[in-house]
Amino acid sequence: MGPFPVLPIRDHVYFPGSMISVLVGRERSINAVNDAWEHGRMVVLVAQKSAETEDPDEADLYQFGVMAELMQVLRVPDGTVRVMADTSSRVRVAQYI
Repeated sequence: MGPFPVLPIRDHVYFPGSMISVLVGRERSINAVNDAWEHGRMVVLVAQKSAETEDPDEADLYQFGVMAELMQVLRVPDGTVRVMADTSSRVRVAQYI
């Protein structure tokens, strides 16, 4: 499988089989959402080890996450994006590129 865009998540861990709503504000994360929306609507949600990390890299993210299909992307006037997604399965990130 893959590669898929990765969306780092602060302060929450998502599990397979649920509909979720996420507010996305960081530029890199918005770019990941846009890329996923344009190329199959699949994204990997991975929790950050520390919510305070503003620009997480590979060492700041857990190795396991969930695959999610973007169902709706709403652009908010303040520049953030509200994402509705359906999580489907647990995934292990083999490599960040």
